[in-house]
Amino acid sequence: MIFFLQSNVALLCVMRVCVSVSAGHPGNGPGPECALPAKQGPSLLQISQLSTLVPQNNMSMPATRVESFCASLCPVEKTSEQVAVVAVMLSVLAVAVVCVSLAHCSRDMAATSGRSSASGAPSRAATIRLDALDGLRTLFTIHIIFFHRHEAYSDSSLWWWSAGDEVSMFFMLSGFVQCLTDLQKGVLFYGRRETLAFFARRLGRLCPAYYAAGLWLRFGFVSCARLLQAIAHFLFLQTLMPVACTDNCCYQGTWLYVNGPGWFVSALLLISLFYPLFYRMLPRGCIMKQCFVLAVVIVLESIQTTMILPNFKTLYFAPVRALTFIIGMLVAQLARSVCALFPHWLHWGRLFDAGMVMSLCLSLATSTTPLQTHPTAIHGMCVTACFTLVCISCVGMAGYDKSGSFLEAFLSCRLLVAASAYSYGAYIYQSAIFKTFDTFKGTSPVPVAVEYFVCNCAPWLCAILSKHFLEDPLNTGLGKMMLGAKQPPDLKSASAGVEAIST
Repeated sequence: MIFFLQSNVALLCVMRVCVSVSAGHPGNGPGPECALPAKQGPSLLQISQLSTLVPQNNMSMPATRVESFCASLCPVEKTSEQVAVVAVMLSVLAVAVVCVSLAHCSRDMAATSGRSSASGAPSRAATIRLDALDGLRTLFTIHIIFFHRHEAYSDSSLWWWSAGDEVSMFFMLSGFVQCLTDLQKGVLFYGRRETLAFFARRLGRLCPAYYAAGLWLRFGFVSCARLLQAIAHFLFLQTLMPVACTDNCCYQGTWLYVNGPGWFVSALLLISLFYPLFYRMLPRGCIMKQCFVLAVVIVLESIQTTMILPNFKTLYFAPVRALTFIIGMLVAQLARSVCALFPHWLHWGRLFDAGMVMSLCLSLATSTTPLQTHPTAIHGMCVTACFTLVCISCVGMAGYDKSGSFLEAFLSCRLLVAASAYSYGAYIYQSAIFKTFDTFKGTSPVPVAVEYFVCNCAPWLCAILSKHFLEDPLNTGLGKMMLGAKQPPDLKSASAGVEAIST
């Protein structure tokens, strides 16, 4: 674990040394809304224009190594549409072949004893339900969709408008639930067969909706025949190259032009490939040791996600987001240890309410001025620490304290919990719905109420259809391919148990 953190810090430090320091206010983020056209040609990336608002006479800056590298990733010339189509379809086919091959290999390979009680009955704690986190994930998805659709029509400096904290909490929840599930099942490590099966299940869970939305956008609305960007998107590689291009043809000037929200899935899948290694590297020892490691990772993650690098989106960089995922894993381990140490404590509900209120207040205080559009490192540390209390107290309520709390009762309502099964699909289909609606709308005026209803409800309807007619049939077939007629638990309904929010 420490080796991974050192490598991650060294990577960003080398990148920061290779570039010149941006002038201006240090708190300004590299948001694309601050980008101005370059004066020295379409291939020269302007550092200060993405990070600060500078005077007109200071806009020209010499190219650096990172600028030259970014320019090489953003070629001006376009490829033919036929070549782009073939490349996209070959990328999808390659991932499908890899998924099926992993499933076959995991079925034919001898099982490795990676659990302390592989044949034993599951314990009572292994069947706990985290309905409050299910409902919270639904609300996060609703807010993110609303933000992505209506940010163009609202003041981006509004202090309540940012949705960045919700995305970070998504990564944290993914690591938290996956690790908690394995800890509750008594998994000691992942053997070769378990690792291959895990990879196949992750591909089967994330790829169908991701590819359906990507193909919908690529062949329906995205007119730019960018070969490298298309291949990167359909191979889940865009979060390894989150650079800002000077060509306005790309989505917000970055490599995310095919399906912008898909960067979350790309980062999550790349991180999941290293999950068995991260799980083996979890700190073993007393609670104080676990708390110390968790605090160090929180500090490093908060610093790296708020670093200002020229034309490089650290928020979209998969190795940086891996730290957020690891935080969730460490919180799951700490939650299990703390709840076992205080089995009869009856105030988990109050701790859950307090953590939720503090997290909400800190999220609302993300931005207060037009120039401070990105949270600081201290803000990230505080929000992560408060959400850590939320996750730990949720486990305590589910396993021991049945009294619950006011917010837990609201978040655990049936509507929010049931909708959480479709939150991933609603998130990934939102851009396709937006572009489809804008195409049919054209220049004709549409009532605001109709636009709000269609653009915020249609992604959920599309997610329902996709889950029942695309994702579930494919996942069922994949499960039978790996384990015969028996379907693995994490391929069932997302609200079945603790696996409810594995993505």
